[in-house]
Amino acid sequence: MDKPNISVSVVYAESDRQWFCRELTLPEGATVRDALLRSEILAAHPEWSLAQLMVGIFSHRRSLDTILHDLNRVEVYRPLKIDPRVSRKDRVNSVRDKRKWRQFNKNNQK
Repeated sequence: MDKPNISVSVVYAESDRQWFCRELTLPEGATVRDALLRSEILAAHPEWSLAQLMVGIFSHRRSLDTILHDLNRVEVYRPLKIDPRVSRKDRVNSVRDKRKWRQFNKNNQK
């Protein structure tokens, strides 16, 4: 007897305004790997390797062998351009520098 089918989505945000989104029907027991191969996202991005992709389901990181359930959304994550810790440190330092400069100007005007 045939296995029942499940519906899943494969999504990837290429930029702020450009999305890759495929709605798929897969047999029950299909994996994240199966969904990615069926969605043809690798054909749209030939520079990618399936083994190197960071993927998740509903913003929770998962492996390629994770079994999918009905109505799951498989998400392909981009690598970060800037480390969040470095970004936060830079923001704090810029605010700190502005405060020091204001204090310095206030003290020198007297």
